[in-house]
Amino acid sequence: MKGNYSTFMEKEIHEQPESVMNTMRGRIDFNTSTVKLGGLVNHSMDIKRCRRIIVIASGTSYHSGVATRQLLEELSDLPVVIELSSDFLDRQTPVFRDDVCIFISQSGETADTLNALRYCKSRGALLVGITNTVGSAISRETACGIHINAG
Repeated sequence: MKGNYSTFMEKEIHEQPESVMNTMRGRIDFNTSTVKLGGLVNHSMDIKRCRRIIVIASGTSYHSGVATRQLLEELSDLPVVIELSSDFLDRQTPVFRDDVCIFISQSGETADTLNALRYCKSRGALLVGITNTVGSAISRETACGIHINAG
């Protein structure tokens, strides 16, 4: 429902501050300047040992990957590659066991992203999902992940 707004886009724009707070709730401790992503805790050593991070997504999820690339590189001190799901499959991109592949999808059901996930799984990479839908295919088929709580 769009309520008192003329469009759903206008409604979502006005909901952004609340969405950002929901996404950060329980994860950021401003007193200690730390971030805790509980969905990654059990795989943190594997992530630290990886040699490359590949972020794979489509549409606006792809743009969120582009926007966070520099931050990921600075925090991890690793090369970060951002890939469009459809291009990634078309090129049969080399993926290795020591790669971490991060799949971003709001619904967790994006077909090209799921196909890329299954390709990376067959190559033995660690799979991480970032989605807004608990129980989605990406949530189920990745080793670990983050539910973004964005509405």
